[in-house]
Order: sequence, then structure tokens, then C-alpha cells
Amino acid sequence: MPRQAKVEDGKPHWLIRGLREAILLGAAALAIFFLMALVSYDRGDPGWSSTGVNPATVNLGGFLGAWVADILLSLFGWTAYVVPWLVLGAGLVMYRGPASIGENPGIRGASVLIEVVALCALAALHAPGHPALSPQGSGGMVGATVALQVVNLLNPVGATLLLLTVVLAALPLVLRFSWLQLMDRIGAATLGLGQGLQLRLIALRKAWFVRAEQRRAQEAARPRPPPPSDPEPKIAPRVAPPAPKARKRKAPALDAQAASQLSLPMPQTAVGVPVPKFTGDPLPPMDMLDLARNAVQTYSAQDLEQMSRDVEQHLKDFGVDAAVVNVEPGPVVTRFELRPAPGVKVSQISNLAKDLARSLSIVSLRVVDVIPGKSVIGLEIPNKQRELVSLRDVLESAAYGQAKSPLTLALGKDISGRPITADLAKMPHLLVAGTTGSGKSVAVNAMVLSLLFRATASEVRLLMI
Repeated sequence: MPRQAKVEDGKPHWLIRGLREAILLGAAALAIFFLMALVSYDRGDPGWSSTGVNPATVNLGGFLGAWVADILLSLFGWTAYVVPWLVLGAGLVMYRGPASIGENPGIRGASVLIEVVALCALAALHAPGHPALSPQGSGGMVGATVALQVVNLLNPVGATLLLLTVVLAALPLVLRFSWLQLMDRIGAATLGLGQGLQLRLIALRKAWFVRAEQRRAQEAARPRPPPPSDPEPKIAPRVAPPAPKARKRKAPALDAQAASQLSLPMPQTAVGVPVPKFTGDPLPPMDMLDLARNAVQTYSAQDLEQMSRDVEQHLKDFGVDAAVVNVEPGPVVTRFELRPAPGVKVSQISNLAKDLARSLSIVSLRVVDVIPGKSVIGLEIPNKQRELVSLRDVLESAAYGQAKSPLTLALGKDISGRPITADLAKMPHLLVAGTTGSGKSVAVNAMVLSLLFRATASEVRLLMI
């Protein structure tokens, strides 16, 4: 076998590898020496542009370091601090081999030279130099010469624009990168960060709503102290309304009205708490109604997230691309708000109601084509355990208590579990309709009780035929 250095098994010969490592170490040492000499430059040291006045050399590189720093700073000014890194980069390129230089090493070397000259000229134009830091100005003799020629051809603004263009154009050739790819990566990273923050905020919002629902359920399930056995009725003074002019008979006093009202016989409740007596003045106490039952087990945040993904996957299996953007769990049903992809019609999702119910292993579901105030489609899925809506829970809510009209009706709760009330004065003609067993009588009874718990006979008179 001939004694010559060659590549074996795809790796360079040990001699070539050793030479490359020696070149890299030498380049690193030379770069450190240049950097030490530049950092510790003292104008009083003897050098290329001055004989010096210091009795001893101050430069960390000694006599040679003082000369090297003086030459580099005189030629290139502040750009001389780039030279050590260029030396280190050249050592790395030679260590990695010819493949790291590129197809045209001459173009890359010329780009490095153009970059250095343009930086020197920019420094000479805009950076005021100090003799203690750079003996020939901030751009050195090279920068001063080039800047003078460019300014003679153009004005200072045009010269600055030209030099900046040269710096930005030559830098990708020196460092082998692309400005467009760099901007794409920065944009992708920014968008990814924004989407991550958005998903985090959505998760925090859902967790907050779940905790709020749990707190409300715990408050509703907490036992309340029983009322006193025989509370003495406190009669609030109330002024009787004036009688109509057509009638001469005066309206009966409040005491007479209270005495004329019939008592409401109520059986003992299941929990053994005695029903408080109702004297008819001024309003029936809320203690006459049963407490709300313990809240049933609701879906957790993980269950809702999994159900959302199942709905999206089943829709995708049927060829419909849609995303679940919000979930509103209610006492009876849970509504999933879908945002269909561009080009997907609402009728495509409505026609898949039975197929979706079969895929989700539920009896039925309801597709809400239009949700007021939102640009999404609703998908209502019945809960596994329905929550019983208590009349007392609605009557003790803020929506009923803060209503101003004495004809406020408690209608129940909406799909999200929020109490719903209505003003009968705004809808004097009300029709209650439904199939047999759907709750028409219960609805009418709740409306009548809403009036009895809110207004006295002197405020509202109810005629039932």
C-alpha cells in the first residue's frame, strides 16, 4: 500500500485530520492574541503609527501585540475587532474541510472583504472616533478613504443607504444564510407563541368556569339552618292604593286583606323541617319551598375535551371538517359550538344528526343552525344525568330578585344553567303548548307561584277561569 494520505471508509486520513486540528488550534490561539492586543491597546506604546512614550509596554501582547493592535486599528478602526473572529472562522472552515467552504470559495472570501470595507466606511461616516481608541478614526484609513469617495459620488444619505445595502447583501454570503428563511422562522416562532398563549388562555378560561360551577354546586348542596318554629309575623306598613273614581267604596285596609286570605296547608317536608306558618303578610317565605337537591355529577374538563375531540373525529369520518370552539354544559344538555371549515354547509351537519347520535352512542342530539350573536353551529347532546331544576333555586337567583316588575315569572334555566325570567306585562297574551307529559301544568304552576312570592293582593289581582 503506498504511503500517502487518503480517505479511508469515508473519514480523512489521520495525518490530514491531525493537520486540520493543528490549524484550528493555531487559529484559535491567534484569534485570542489579536483580541487581547486590541482590548489592551494603549496609544503610548510604541507601534506602527507612533514611537510611544510609555517606559514599558502596557499591551497584554507585548511589543508585537502593540504593533498588531496599532496596525489593525489604524487600517480598519473599530471594525478591527471583527478580525479575531474572522481568523477563528477561517480556522473552523479549514478544519471542516473543503465542503464547508462552498462551491465558490473565492466569492465567499471577496464577500468577507467587501463586508469589512463597508463596515469601516459606515463607521467613518457616523461614528465619531477617539484617538485613544482608534488612532486614525472610527473607520480607520480604509473607512475614511472609501467614505470620502462614496460621499463625493452621492450625498451622505445616499452613501449611507448604499453602504447599508452592501452590508446586508454581503452578510448572507459570508455566513451562508437567507434573510427570507430567517424572517419565515421568526414569523413561525411568533405565530406558534401566539397560538400557544391563546390555547393556554382558553384552557384557563374553561378551568375557571368549571371551578365556578363546582362552587355553585357546593353552595346549593350545603344544608341551610332551619327557620324558627313560630316566627312572629312582622307586618310592614303599606299604604293601600286609592280606589277608582267610579266606585265610592274605599279599598279595604291591609289588615283586613291579610285576614281575608286563606291559609296554605303544607305537609311536613321529607327532611323533617317544620313548614313555617304563612299569615299572608306581606309575602310567603321562601322556606315554604323545598331546597334544591344535590347537584348531579357533571362532566369534568377532561371529559368535555375528550367529547369535543370525539365529535370532531366523527364529523371528519363523515367527510365534514369542523372544530369545536366552545362547550357550554347545562343542567339537561351540553351544547358544543362548532365552527365549520370554509365551504361546509350547515345542512351537511344537520343531515348527519342521526348518524352522529349512533356514533356517539346516545339516543338523539339536536343541531342548532343559528345561535344568536355567534357565527357557529350548536350541537346539543343530552347529559347522562339530568339535573332537577328547583323553583326555589330560580326564585332566589339574582335575575328574579333584581327584577323590577311585580309580574316577573320564573321560567327555569337556559341551556347553560342560568336562571331565566320574563315580564308578564310585556307579553299579556301567553300560550303554553306542548305534548302530553311535557310539563305544561308544572310551567303554569311555577308562573302562578312566581306572582304569589313577589306581589301581594294589593298589587296584583289574579283571575283564574
